[in-house]
This record gives sequence, C-alpha cells and structure tokens, in this order.
Amino acid sequence: IDTNFYDSHPPGEDQQHNICSWHNHPGSHCSANGGPTSIWNCPEWFARTYFESKAWMEMKVRDSVADWKIGLTHFPCGYDGSWFRGL
Repeated sequence: IDTNFYDSHPPGEDQQHNICSWHNHPGSHCSANGGPTSIWNCPEWFARTYFESKAWMEMKVRDSVADWKIGLTHFPCGYDGSWFRGL
C-alpha cells in the first residue's frame, strides 16, 4: 500500500520531506507511468491513490483465506494506526 501520501504536500511546503516539492523541475511529471501530471496535482494524486489502495487492501484481506496476511508500506503503520489495527 502506498503510504507516500504522508510525504506529499503542496510544492512550497516542507522542502526536506516532500516528494511533490520545488526540488522537482517545473516541467517534470510522472504521468508516463500513471503518476501525477505535475507537482501541482501531485498531493491530490497521492491522496487518491492512498485511499483507493486502502479500499483495495480491505477487500483483499477480507476475501483472503490465507493464515498469514502481510502488507508492505513505505511509512510505519503508526501513521494510520487505527486503520491498520482494524485490518
């Protein structure tokens, strides 16, 4: 699940911890790989992707008959602890 949402802010905020910041070239984008089309819609893209992947993960965990269910994230699960505990 892509928790990079927690490190995506509007371009002018938190330059040291912002994957959508000004450090990216103004014309750069990730749309060729299905990502955001600019740094301006980057935070919204990560937010949408995160919430979509949470719904996907809930469905996969619910429908799985496996004894073990392991999920990987970029950020520690404490960033959305109540949701992860609810899985």
